[in-house]
Amino acid sequence: MPLLVADKVSYQINQLQILDQISFAVGQGEIVGIIGPNGAGKTTLLKCLLGHLNVSSGSIKLKQKPIDQYSTKALAKHFALVAQKTDSSFNLTVFDVVKMGLLPHKNLFSLDSDHDRNQVTIALKKFDLQHLLKHSFNTLSGGEQQRILLARALVQRAQILILDEPTNHLDIYYQHQILQQVSQLGVTVIMTVHDLNLAAQYCQRIIALDKGRVVADNTPTQVLTSALIKSVFKLNAQVIETSSSAPQLLFSLPVDEQQHNTNTEGSDVSR
Repeated sequence: MPLLVADKVSYQINQLQILDQISFAVGQGEIVGIIGPNGAGKTTLLKCLLGHLNVSSGSIKLKQKPIDQYSTKALAKHFALVAQKTDSSFNLTVFDVVKMGLLPHKNLFSLDSDHDRNQVTIALKKFDLQHLLKHSFNTLSGGEQQRILLARALVQRAQILILDEPTNHLDIYYQHQILQQVSQLGVTVIMTVHDLNLAAQYCQRIIALDKGRVVADNTPTQVLTSALIKSVFKLNAQVIETSSSAPQLLFSLPVDEQQHNTNTEGSDVSR
């Protein structure tokens, strides 16, 4: 039985259609990547799944129950979000940031217990961050901050981890480190990904969006084809088979675009 189901979900602002009749189901433990060009509706879809936006039509059900029938606190017990940008206006310690994952499970005026501190310590050790316990979150690198937010999500004990471009602005090492760690958490993961090769390597399934519609939903090998990439991303792509099940992609601009760029550069030089 699916854990999360989106059924003909549409979302619009005034007359602008952002999502258009989107349907899919996600099972327990799946790692699902959502890809698409800028403006395809990826982040909006995540916000709808989280209940942060009310859909214009259609429905989203969590465990067969519409998400708008869950309280905010109840949703926080099911969903953990790691967003692209983090509000770092408060100079909290790493311990305090990770401890925030416990909030859905505690009363407003509950004091920290030994169990709480143990949960934070376990999560930090999971991501090899225990040595940063007392450091200020704002002083850490982007890769360290992302791992700390994942530790917070682990403490939150949510069934579904929502990641919005988790590798954005990170170098290659941290991109792979974070996605490798995410893939080993044993929870359901839904994430937007710009890098198609990362999506191919770490996602069991890929949903491709274009102009607010689902244009493909299958394994990386079935979705990441030259034809789809040309149609959705306007790029030529050579798909290379590897020893693993994940395809590798090499990209190039269409010939007419390459010629246009060459002619433009020539015009600039002549001036």
